[in-house]
Formats: sequence, structure tokens, C-alpha cells
Amino acid sequence: MHAHAARPHAAPWKRWSAPAGLACAVFAVYLGTLTPGVAIKLIESVGWFGGGDSAELQYMAPLVGVCHPPGYPFLTLAGKLFTLLPLGSVAWRINLMMAVFGTLGALALFGALRRITRQALPALVGAGTLAFSSAYWKHCITPEAYVFYGTVLLLGVYAFVRFVETPRTLWLVTAAAALGVCVSNRLSELLVLPALLALWIAQRGQAPFRLRQVAIATLAFLAPFAVTLLYFFAREDPRLLHARDDALRDAILDEEPAFTSLPFGQKLREAVLYCTAQKWADEAEFKAKRFWWDADKYAWLLSGAGAFGERYPGAQMRVYWPKSLEQGVGVSVGAPALVLALVGGVLWIGRWGYVLLGVLLVAGNTCFYFYHTPPDNLDFILPSVAGYALLAGLGAAGAPRRHAAKAAPPARSGALRRVYQGLCLLAPLFLLAGNYRQLDESTPATRQQLAEFSKIATAAFPQRSVILARYDQANSYRYLLYIEGRRADISVLIYRARYPAETLSRLLAHFAAERRPVFLSVEMLRYAPPGQRQIMNRRTPPELRRLGFFQAAG
Repeated sequence: MHAHAARPHAAPWKRWSAPAGLACAVFAVYLGTLTPGVAIKLIESVGWFGGGDSAELQYMAPLVGVCHPPGYPFLTLAGKLFTLLPLGSVAWRINLMMAVFGTLGALALFGALRRITRQALPALVGAGTLAFSSAYWKHCITPEAYVFYGTVLLLGVYAFVRFVETPRTLWLVTAAAALGVCVSNRLSELLVLPALLALWIAQRGQAPFRLRQVAIATLAFLAPFAVTLLYFFAREDPRLLHARDDALRDAILDEEPAFTSLPFGQKLREAVLYCTAQKWADEAEFKAKRFWWDADKYAWLLSGAGAFGERYPGAQMRVYWPKSLEQGVGVSVGAPALVLALVGGVLWIGRWGYVLLGVLLVAGNTCFYFYHTPPDNLDFILPSVAGYALLAGLGAAGAPRRHAAKAAPPARSGALRRVYQGLCLLAPLFLLAGNYRQLDESTPATRQQLAEFSKIATAAFPQRSVILARYDQANSYRYLLYIEGRRADISVLIYRARYPAETLSRLLAHFAAERRPVFLSVEMLRYAPPGQRQIMNRRTPPELRRLGFFQAAG
């Protein structure tokens, strides 16, 4: 019997005071640093704005659309619910959703750690380490898939911890469903499943699987992928606004036939490829020449050095700015929490299932990190940050009590433990202090940039205008024009970097034949013939030129 079995239950207010305080503190920090509207990024050396995937979700959610592979239907549907709130702009409501889910993720880790350690302070240390790590925090204040699915993963971990302690079918099925949601939209999360398997092996005498339980859990795990496919079949339709412009571009350039025009067998194949992100699988491979670059930025983020400045500051930024951007800013985990994680691994080795839960969360996710090579690598490390945070919580708990206490522990011993755990709170406080200024997206400068950028929503584009823009900018324009401006008559087409030079001429000729005005966003000028830039500059109304658009036709 565990030591906690002999303890009397604490008063309800005592049990809930710690998680309630944690939730209020974490949510207040996220709300204070929340992106105030549509996601934008300004790179001064390049001079353009763009919200990328974040802005895509902000316009896809209200339209109940299909995001880039793997589609993210559960995230989009949750976003749709948040857009119904009578608060702020639609974009801000989606940002608010991230803060809510980020807070829920911290609470899920808190709950798992309190179940494991039977103590609140260590759970606060672990949850705070996760909540205030930069890799986690930055996705709680701007809309991305990482924290949403990371939170669902942590809810699955919490439910599985409950199952191995009290083997009820409900907890196993809840864990399986949560993990099914993660894996159905993010196949990389398969690599964290060995962590849960190791925990079950350690606890199998207490939580044996029964055939009926396994069958129900398997169905719960597979069901989310079936929902994902059904969602894709229902919403991937060029007649719908969210899919219209990409289908139009593909039709003009003879790239891909409309999904609705395919025979059922091919539809099913395309849906599976899209919803498992296999269309991008060729980008994921181990590259030795990038290994040390990845290791460098990963170590920098984990070490805590990011609290004191950028990896490539000052003049080096001009040479290394892509690396600096990929490396991320601030601190994830940090040296104090890493020391606690090491202590936790040593002190809790007797209950090795929980140690392996943290270690394999780190190991499985880190393997994916070094294999996966696109420029946003560090956005994929949330499961490993959660693993470090869990181990740090174990370290803050001290050595586990192995036997039920027949009498109260000596007052001196209890006081020393509380002092030690109080000092352990410095680990998340270091992250909070080191990251707040660097991650704050609610600054006056950001609000000023957003106010200027948002004028696009009410800009005087002619009826049936076409805007050609790169991916990041196009998503922000779509949100502003379709959602804020309600200008469904305008088409915003994504122009890909891989297109040959004549592609732009082909698109311009098509829309000229239809007598539709065409505007290039400022970053598209590099694709226009030099002799045409002055003509476009004179042709464009001053208001649109100030907003970064140049009329190429019409």
C-alpha cells in the first residue's frame, strides 16, 4: 500500500487551492502577453508582415475550413466554438483559445504530478516549468497547433497515470481517446507512446489489461482518425470560401484537380495522404550537416542562456539571422529545472515507471526533432519539454515515501522538505523572469503595427480584385479581407517560391483576360520584371501602395 493510503483526505478547499492558484497565475501571464489580433510578423531586414500558420487558423476556424496538412480538424472545430464568444475580434478569440488550452495543459501536468508525488508544491514546480518555458509559452499566446495538441497529449498522460493507479476502464479509454486525437493529427506523437508503455509495464501488477478494456480503448484510439477523414471529405470543397482560392490557382496552373472531381478510391487515397501529412514526408530526413546546428540551438534553448540574450546578437544577426529565428528566443526548461530533473531521475529510480515516463517523453520527441528538418524544428519539442518538467517535479518532491507513516513525520524533517520545495519554485520563476519580456506580444509597438496592418480590412480594393502573395502574408490578408472586411469578392492566391519565372506571367494573363484587377504584395515585387515595377508603382492608388500592394493588371 502506498503511503498516501493511510492519510486522511484534505479539506476540499485545500485540494483545489493549489490548482486554482496555478490556473489563475498562468492564465493571467498568458492574457497579459497575448497577441492582440491577427498574427503578424515584421522582419525589419526584409520589410514584410506575415502571420503564417497562425493567421491561417484565424480565418479557417470561423469558416470551418481545412488547414494545411494534416488539416487539424479538432483544432479548427474548437476554434469555431471560440469564435462564437462575444469578446474582441475573431482573431483575438482564437488567440484566447490558445491561452485557455495552454493553461489546461499546465493543469494536466500538475494533476499527474500530484497523483504521483501526493504533494502540491512539486506539482507546482513541474507545471510552472512547463507553463513558463518559452517553447510552450510562445504557442499559448498566438494560434498554432502545438499547444492545443500538446494539451490533449498531457490530458492523455494524466488519464493514464490515473489508470495505472486505479485501473478503471474510463481512465484507459479517456487516455486512448486523447492520444488518438494527437496521433490522428500529428503522427510524430507516436514516438511518445513508449513512455506510457513503460509506465504500464512498471505498474502492470496494479493495472492489468483486460481484453474488453483493450478492445474499447483501441476503438477510442482509432475513432479520431475516422473523424479526421470524414471532416476532410465534408469540407475539402472548392465551392467553399476557405478552399476556393487554392483550387482556382491549381486550376489555372494545372497543378492538382479539385478533390470533389476525383473518383472515390482516389479521394480516399488523397484524404489519407493529406491527413497524415505524407505530402510533406520527403522534407523529413536526417541530415548530418544540420545535426550540429540543431544540437546547438536545442542546447541553447534548454540551458537558460537565452534569458540573457540572443544566440547570435548584434552584427552576427545579419549573417546568422535564419539560425537565430529558428533557434527561438528565451529559455525552455533552463539549468535550474534541468538539475531538478536529474535529481528526480536519481531519487525516484525505485519507482522507475514514472522516471521512464519523463525520460521517454524526452527521448522519443528528441529523436523526432533531430530527424525532422524544416525550419520550425523547435516548435515540435513540446512533449520533451513536458518530460523535463515532469522529472523536475519529481526532483522537487524529494525521495518518495515508501511506507505508510504510522505517526506524523518529525517537524524538522517536514520543515526542511518544505524549505527545499520552496527553493525549487525558483526554477519556474527563473523562466517567468527570463521569458516575459522576450515573449510579450502585447506591447505598444505590436499594437501600433497591428493597427496599421489591419487597415487592409477596409482598404478600397476594386470589386473582384485578385491579390498574389507568399504563404505567410496571404493567410493574414485572407483573415483581414474575408473575416474582418467581409470581402468574399476578393481572391487571395498563394504564390509559391518553387514556381518558375513564367508562372507569374501566366497568372496575370489569365486574370487580365477576365478583366480582374491584380495586386502584388510588396514581397512579390522580386518576381516582377524590373521594367514593370515603376509602371505598377504609378498605376497603384496611394492608399493601397502605403499598405504594401502594387497593381500589376486591370
